[in-house]
Amino acid sequence: ALLAQLEKPGVNDAVAFSFYPAGGFSDPSYNKTVDCPPSGSDANCQGDKYEACILHTLCGGVSCKSSADQLKLATFLHCFEGVHSGQLSDADGCASSAGLSVTTIRGCYDDDDSKAAAWAALQAAAAPTLPGIKCFPWIEVNGVVESKSYTKGCFGTDAAKTPLLPLICDAASDPKPAACNTRAE
Repeated sequence: ALLAQLEKPGVNDAVAFSFYPAGGFSDPSYNKTVDCPPSGSDANCQGDKYEACILHTLCGGVSCKSSADQLKLATFLHCFEGVHSGQLSDADGCASSAGLSVTTIRGCYDDDDSKAAAWAALQAAAAPTLPGIKCFPWIEVNGVVESKSYTKGCFGTDAAKTPLLPLICDAASDPKPAACNTRAE
């Protein structure tokens, strides 16, 4: 859903997207500490750590400084998180197809010290945000929380159907992105 919205005329330039792949939580209803599972599809938060290396090498933090890099990040996330459900075996292919340097990402991810530094920087950046998160995906637009249905997964059972364009257009300064003139989803 995010990539489709960012690709609409003028939207990517009007949005500053921050991404926090901070890992799993032991119990998000009361304990917002990161708890990477020892097994499963994201054992030890390896997918999140790969994403932390992308943020570190591409963006230098949780938000990319250029709209072109932001679009590359969203393209990677669409492929990795959306199409491939976060399967680490698909990460390099998704990075390559998004126009990212797999060599650069792997330089971070395959080096234990670099990966630990990228993960620590991500955790530090996410720390102020984590206590307020009640569900996923957690979306704020200009500081206003848009994730309302906490018991149904923030935006219901399929967050990909969340109408992001109206949120973006309502928050955008003038001149608004060209896509706001049609309000097409």
